[in-house]
Amino acid sequence: MNKKEVLEIKKQLNPVRCCLTHIAGCYVNSEREIISTFRKRFLSLEEEEMLKFFQLFQKTLSGTIGKSLLTLDYPAPCPEQEGMRSLLQSSLEPGEALDNFYRKVADSYQGEGNYYIVLVHGTYDIPGHTSDGQEQEDASEEMYDHLIGMICPVSLDKPSLVYNAKTQDVENKERDWVLGNPDCGFLYPAFTERRADTNALLYYTRRPDVLEEALIRDVFGTSLPDTAAKQKEAFLAAADASGLTFENAMALKEELALREESEGDLTLDRPERDGLCRQFGIRTEDLEEAMKHSQVSALFAPNLFDKNKTVVSTDHVTIRVPSDLADLVEIRKVDGVDCLVVRPDGRIRLDGIPVKTDGEVAQ
Repeated sequence: MNKKEVLEIKKQLNPVRCCLTHIAGCYVNSEREIISTFRKRFLSLEEEEMLKFFQLFQKTLSGTIGKSLLTLDYPAPCPEQEGMRSLLQSSLEPGEALDNFYRKVADSYQGEGNYYIVLVHGTYDIPGHTSDGQEQEDASEEMYDHLIGMICPVSLDKPSLVYNAKTQDVENKERDWVLGNPDCGFLYPAFTERRADTNALLYYTRRPDVLEEALIRDVFGTSLPDTAAKQKEAFLAAADASGLTFENAMALKEELALREESEGDLTLDRPERDGLCRQFGIRTEDLEEAMKHSQVSALFAPNLFDKNKTVVSTDHVTIRVPSDLADLVEIRKVDGVDCLVVRPDGRIRLDGIPVKTDGEVAQ
């Protein structure tokens, strides 16, 4: 799924556009024991409770595509995929499909402590689009039945003192068990090219470098994704082996940022990688060997560079600038020595003290 597809579903998670029908949940303790379950019509929730759930589900569809949000594909039909289809078709009615899902999650999720498994079923009436991309609410094309699921840690809130208006006294507040933000979650089926794709799902992780591999394998049955950390590891190894220059690295970062802005989410397939390697001085064989070593099958552009900031570092010096001001930093030879040069774009300060250059003093 790309950013635009995720955003279309995320926009439905509010009281005005709500297409959610039923919500169900399961409380699991630290011993993997299922303590309680619930199921309700979503629109029967109290307004404040409903808004809190909207916020949690929105977080499950938030983050960077290819880093926090990963499309997981089913390479071939499997029992786990059939289980997900059965769960979808059940509309979260109590029964075997829901019970099996809860049990599989409880057996495979590696998070510590107590947690809540929360599921919601929705039916989105996909509006038609005009040739210029505008929605036509009265031109529905098809229905998108889907599930959004999340695993939320449950912990005691912090001890605190409160003022009791009735007794007019300060007293200890009774501590409550609080649902935290989702640790991981999913959208099934994937919403690809504005229709349901039961051969894929969208997986959310709060910690991009820590995947719940057992959960993905035993509950979803999909292939494991290439993490952002592994992709970056492969790219760094190839850049080092090829002797990537400072100028070429800065130019490559700018090129990928421009492509991402114009094309949206950018997965670099083999032809794309080969072209970029030739253009910016990375040996193709070095990159492919590094990807093989890191067990990475594809590279996603946002995982290679930080689009918001540029960090240039040596063993003892680190320079951080916003990416749109990266041209303030360059390498020049000074008295035959390579030096990092930073062009001031305003007043210079030393430990917060305004100082002037010799040139400014001379003026």
